[in-house]
Amino acid sequence: MGDQQHEVRLEATPIVTAYSLQEDYLSGRLAKFSVEVLGGASGFSPNEPCTGLALCYNGDYVLIDAIPFLDVHLRARGIAKNQVSACVLTHIHDDHCSMFPLMLSPHRIEIITAPEIFNMAMEKLALGLNWEESAVREHFIHIPTNPDQPLNYYGMRIEPHYTVHSIPTMGATFTSNVEGHERSICVVGDNHSLAAINTLVTSGSVQPNTQDRLRALYQQPFDLLIADGGTGVLHGNPAEFVDSKAERVVFVHVESLPEAFRATFSVASAGKSFTVIPGDDSLYMSLINHYLSQWVGDPVPMKWMRSLIAGAKLMHYNQEDVILVQGNETCDKVFLLLTGYCNVVHQTGDQWRTVAELQAGDLIGEMAVITDIKTRNASVVASTPVTLAVFSENIFSSLAGEPSFKAGLLKRWRIRPHLKALPIFSALSSTVIENIGSQAHLEETSAGTLITPTEQEWWILIEGEVKDEDSSLTTGQWGWRPFQSPKLANMLSQTNCQWIRFDRDAFETLRVQTPQLNYRLRTIQQQSPDLLS
Repeated sequence: MGDQQHEVRLEATPIVTAYSLQEDYLSGRLAKFSVEVLGGASGFSPNEPCTGLALCYNGDYVLIDAIPFLDVHLRARGIAKNQVSACVLTHIHDDHCSMFPLMLSPHRIEIITAPEIFNMAMEKLALGLNWEESAVREHFIHIPTNPDQPLNYYGMRIEPHYTVHSIPTMGATFTSNVEGHERSICVVGDNHSLAAINTLVTSGSVQPNTQDRLRALYQQPFDLLIADGGTGVLHGNPAEFVDSKAERVVFVHVESLPEAFRATFSVASAGKSFTVIPGDDSLYMSLINHYLSQWVGDPVPMKWMRSLIAGAKLMHYNQEDVILVQGNETCDKVFLLLTGYCNVVHQTGDQWRTVAELQAGDLIGEMAVITDIKTRNASVVASTPVTLAVFSENIFSSLAGEPSFKAGLLKRWRIRPHLKALPIFSALSSTVIENIGSQAHLEETSAGTLITPTEQEWWILIEGEVKDEDSSLTTGQWGWRPFQSPKLANMLSQTNCQWIRFDRDAFETLRVQTPQLNYRLRTIQQQSPDLLS
């Protein structure tokens, strides 16, 4: 290729899996303590998904590793990115550490792992993106682990341990307490067989106490033990778990077990779920509280929250079910998406197109209430299994009509289409657009108005014509601009103009807290700086 350089953008072209993946059609109930299998194969087979798990704790998801095609696997299980709060990273092999999709999350993901593993993961991702490592780190929150110090993760105890693998690797035991009884899930992590470890101890390559800790771990009475059964040079041996005291033993890193163990153990195939503590409707009620508080952006008065939750009805939809129909009356209902993804579809005659994607945390139909529009202007179709909360339009409109909320909600409704139309923001999810809208201000200036931008504001012209000290422009940006030098030339409106204005400090806080937005702005600065000029 000579001296020619070719840029690779990780998000530019979706890569289709080489294997078929059975998708869930029916929405499963959230659990208080369970493991959903994203994949469980060896990592060496092109026809099976790599080993990755999603631990559900009180309705919230903690990933155990980030496997290749992570977004595909989460969608197949009906898990939206907004439902994932953390990732326990066991090691940085490619089949466990494909972390780029986590950089496009609506919120920063907590990475729970040992400092040396986190540092290697950040360096690896920075090299893959050709970014400064400090810029990559900004997208995550590191929660360091120490085998000698259990981590209290919002009431769930996480006890990490080191394993013996080709590179630094860890596993962990997760413990939840229900009504005074502890229930535990142990994920061993990639690990040699005990026989292979014994050889390494004899040669002096592994400390004896490491072997002792692993041997003791295998004998603990866990409710669920997920172990490495991949055999071979680097992986475990199922025969060493025959005497395990765990209630259930499930193997990863293996496509199928030898005949001798098929009536003794289970295999963690993609799509399986292992529930230790089942859930109930209280999990969904807490999600309603969480998502509504996020959406409103201000503390919701407790009396209103109680009224909304008390009157909410849970509804479960299959993948491809139609939830709302374009042109139908609103039927006095507002929906809050609690799990999964939906598509907003607009139909003209026989032609239809997807105009937006919604995910857990997004409201559906709220603007019909706020603006008093009585018909649906688009259809909503479940693209994964979903669970929704349905509110009475009367109660919701009473909340939205509160003077402290209505002005802000109407402002966001008016500014939303302008944000979606801007190339800077058009690729962002509806969830992130909504967050940006809460920070944005829609401004109007009449012809002849002089504007003096400062480094504390970011002005984006969306309609009209202005003249600055250099030239006459129909579009442009002034004042502070993210990752660009400030543009402080005075502006004179030649016509009536419309602007979007951001407060610098508020927007910077939002950028750092929103990886998807952070990544988008950094990528624009590198590849299309004219979009910020």
